[in-house]
Amino acid sequence: MKEVVLPPVVAELAWSLENDEAALAISRPQVMHFIEISKGQKIKPHDVLYASTSLLNKLTNKYREVLTGILLDEIRVGGRKHVILNTTGFLVSNLISSGFDRNFLIDCVEDQLLTKEITENAWDVVKQFTRQFSLTKKKFKVIYLVNRPLADILKVDSDWSIVEEEQLPEHAKKQIKDWGEVRPADMVIAQSEVAAADPFSATVQAFLALDQAKAITVLQVEQEENRHSDFSYVYLAKSARSGTALRMYHDVPGVKKVDSIVSGHSRRSSQKIISNLQKSFSESSRERIARAMATANVISESRQDEVSLISLWSTIEILLGDPPDFDSRISHFLKLLVPLVVVRYHRRIFAALHDQITVTYPKSFQAIVRKLKIETTGTSHTLFAKLMLLPEHEALRMEVIGLLGENPLLRHRLGRVQGQYRTPREALKTVQGHASRVEWHLNRIYRTRNTLVHAGENPPYTESLVQNTLEYFRSAVLNIIRVGSKSPCDADLDQVIAEIGFDWAIVQRHLTANQKESEFSNELVTAVFKEL
Repeated sequence: MKEVVLPPVVAELAWSLENDEAALAISRPQVMHFIEISKGQKIKPHDVLYASTSLLNKLTNKYREVLTGILLDEIRVGGRKHVILNTTGFLVSNLISSGFDRNFLIDCVEDQLLTKEITENAWDVVKQFTRQFSLTKKKFKVIYLVNRPLADILKVDSDWSIVEEEQLPEHAKKQIKDWGEVRPADMVIAQSEVAAADPFSATVQAFLALDQAKAITVLQVEQEENRHSDFSYVYLAKSARSGTALRMYHDVPGVKKVDSIVSGHSRRSSQKIISNLQKSFSESSRERIARAMATANVISESRQDEVSLISLWSTIEILLGDPPDFDSRISHFLKLLVPLVVVRYHRRIFAALHDQITVTYPKSFQAIVRKLKIETTGTSHTLFAKLMLLPEHEALRMEVIGLLGENPLLRHRLGRVQGQYRTPREALKTVQGHASRVEWHLNRIYRTRNTLVHAGENPPYTESLVQNTLEYFRSAVLNIIRVGSKSPCDADLDQVIAEIGFDWAIVQRHLTANQKESEFSNELVTAVFKEL
């Protein structure tokens, strides 16, 4: 890795290690040494290599065991909530990096922890839950239906076999019969044996292998249509009892397609976005935004996360334009994209909390807000920020806390936000910390995209990167259209992007100038939480 791209990588890893109780418990000296390296003015590649290798050697064999032990200990004693939250996050990340499919983990949580009432000791339930994730991969057999041209290609692939129904175990035969109504006459049974952590990841591996086999048609002069089913059946290779029927959903990567009714508010919001885009921007800017949005739409037709990630990053490059000759591509994109994503972060945090309280306690909360309106002015979300932050509203704030007495989750969220924005200094630390994490994440997305393009390597966390990139793109475009719609003349896309960058700098400048103050003033809240 080049020296110029090391700082964000090392900074992100140092931040992660500093918050990782398991890493600190196993190898505190090595962790602290790595953190010291991250703070250096010039980070040398060989220092990072030696420090990370030393850490890896220490953590490899014990990490998940220690991590699980810390989680169970905190649950048993009713311990620190932030440690339970962080440790759970590190455990999920470790499981996904080890090859477990995200959707499999979601199903496990729903089936074993959420959909049944836990009447026994919670510690025992979580302990049993964590024991099922073995490091040893299992052999699964995955069945798909394929048409005959694709079957001919698979016959020469050692990982696949074309089988007759009679060759399958009884439970698989039953599933094939259940497919009878939707099984076209030209479809035959293809089976692959896959080593994987869970049935979901086994199915994904087989699914991608089928898509790769289909891609061979690009080399054929006379191309045939190669088709396979979206549904599959997967079972343990040694199991004679049962398996799991799965369906691949790729309308949006990682999100299962469901039939839903779009609300009138959502439709009106979409109509407003389109209207603002058409009326407020110059023709060239409008075309650029529309082209980026059209490219983003490609992911709805892609069955592969790696294709989606590459396409999504292309949308960002279209939106932001080419870098100047004196700047690297990633530096240029980060400089413009981070403000687009984070400029409204603090406002969105307070808005989400305000809206949740409003929905949960509509009449009681509005009664408190009406008292506040007598004393000050502003939009509903700005008023809520003043209610939570200004010292003169302490009595009304206590009324809100009292209102949430029987809602521990909402009360915890409120307390956490109050702590993060208690003073201008804490608020500055919170918003800049979020911006750093977004920057690190965008660096990781860009590195993964480059790895996919240049080396063809697909890491296990690509699916989550696709979701995050899509969310970053949405935030950026919505903020651009929101600001551009207020322009008195045809807005220029590059100027709007620069203006949002200035707005983000102004937020930080206001907080920095007041960071020695022990509390917020009315003017500071108005300046920091104003709508774009």
